[in-house]
Amino acid sequence: MRLILKYTSYFCIVIPIISCMPNLSRDLTNIAYLSYILRLPKSVSSSSPITQTTMPGSITVMPTAGLMTTESGLTASFTLVLDSLPTANVTIPISSSNTAEGTVSTSILTFTPANYNIPQTVFINGVNDAIVDGNINYTIVTGNATSEDVSYNGLNPSDVTVINADNDSVGISLSAISGNTNESGLTQSFTVVLNSLPTANVTIPISSSNTAEGTVSTSILTFTPANYNIPQTVFVNGVNDAIVDGNINYTIVTDNATSADPNYNGLNPSDVTVINVDNDSIGITISAISGNTNESGLTQSFTVVLNSAPTANVIIPISSSNTAEGTVSSASLTFTTANYNIPQTVTVTGVNDSIADGNINYNIVTGNTTSGDASYHGLNPADLTLTNIDVGEKRTFISSSTLTGNIGGIAGADALCNSDGAKPSILPNVYKAMIVDGTNRKASNTANAGDGQVDWVFLPNTSYFRTDGTTLIKTTNANSIFVFPLTSSFDTPGIPYWTGLNTDWTTSSNRCATDWTSTTGNGQAGQATMLTSASISGGGPPPCNAALPRLLCVQQ
Repeated sequence: MRLILKYTSYFCIVIPIISCMPNLSRDLTNIAYLSYILRLPKSVSSSSPITQTTMPGSITVMPTAGLMTTESGLTASFTLVLDSLPTANVTIPISSSNTAEGTVSTSILTFTPANYNIPQTVFINGVNDAIVDGNINYTIVTGNATSEDVSYNGLNPSDVTVINADNDSVGISLSAISGNTNESGLTQSFTVVLNSLPTANVTIPISSSNTAEGTVSTSILTFTPANYNIPQTVFVNGVNDAIVDGNINYTIVTDNATSADPNYNGLNPSDVTVINVDNDSIGITISAISGNTNESGLTQSFTVVLNSAPTANVIIPISSSNTAEGTVSSASLTFTTANYNIPQTVTVTGVNDSIADGNINYNIVTGNTTSGDASYHGLNPADLTLTNIDVGEKRTFISSSTLTGNIGGIAGADALCNSDGAKPSILPNVYKAMIVDGTNRKASNTANAGDGQVDWVFLPNTSYFRTDGTTLIKTTNANSIFVFPLTSSFDTPGIPYWTGLNTDWTTSSNRCATDWTSTTGNGQAGQATMLTSASISGGGPPPCNAALPRLLCVQQ
């Protein structure tokens, strides 16, 4: 007797002395069939009663061990497949024993009679918990199957064991500092953050190894389980020490951490190295002088200050290159370590030499320094140049060439004075001719009054000298004219010069066609050797066509 049964149903003949021998074979579509060949003893007839028994199904899970996920997101997978054709749908619940370490891609798998033999994949995703907890074992639980097929209902497939590899590590990360500080106050920064979630607050002391070079914005950083992964910024400020000490290295010290979390307690983060760039230099700064002095005693000033702190007193000699023109208020300046950065003022006073020497340049000499500080010893600051303006003292000279009365008017006469070879070279080097035309230049409307002047050549209360600058002719009165007699004549040779003046400083009618542009008529002239009013209007007026007189030129 031979009986062929499908894999899901098994039939045995329950009789005394029965022999059941399974013979497993597969058809061309790989569907499993189970054949049982029943050999009956001869004493058993085919008419004996037969009892049918149902055999259980099975579920293959592959693999069930050796899988690994990671907290960085690495996934793993396994498959499930029914080993035989069910008579009804089979559902299998899927879950993770620890969703803090790994999760599954589906919570249930369903097999039908149509797809029972097609493996279904479950993906396992590692979970990042941000805690340094090491590699954690967990299980993907394949729960009891549910089906109307009694051979599968209640079957419990093998669970799958997995390891979730930890990607967290205990540590404190510091960013690179943004740059170097400097003594001008440049600020730089760096950040600090924990590498993993602590179980308690973590405090990190922050300090500078040299507060004379740099300071920090905070003395302590506190990280909590809520903000451990948020970088905290430390600002580093450069400090100005006013000493020429070069660029100085210093360290921002991140000290041992304190925490109830034993993983973080006592950790010592890396310190941060910084350079504070020096902005100091050896030197002496002298301000510009406020202006020029003059012979009336006008004063000017300038200041002196050291560029950096010396290690000993610094003495700077101060002097005038020409004390006949200007003097200084102090013969030396002394700077100490306490007042080196406070400017000291030097006052320069103009000197009256009573000589018509014009505007004279001179120097204020700042000599070589003396100091116990080698850096400041022997320095030679820049000298100052200024001018002592000659006030109240002017020169005159008589032109070197004889002229007719056609001299191009007042402007022509002034031009002749300034181009004449006899003109002194002292400053100011501008001269005008003592000649009037009643319109463009006038000395006085009223006799000896000095009123109504136009572009007049003499200044009030001013001493006028010969060309030598030492022979005083006379000092003008408040109306800018001389009261005769003169102290000295304009010159020693008996030389006449065109003036167009009467003896009382009013304008003469003898002016060579009225404006000194013609050789017709006569022109009034003065005499160089006279001390009286003849020095401006002496004798009969020469004819304008006579190239005899010259010009009296007056310094302005």
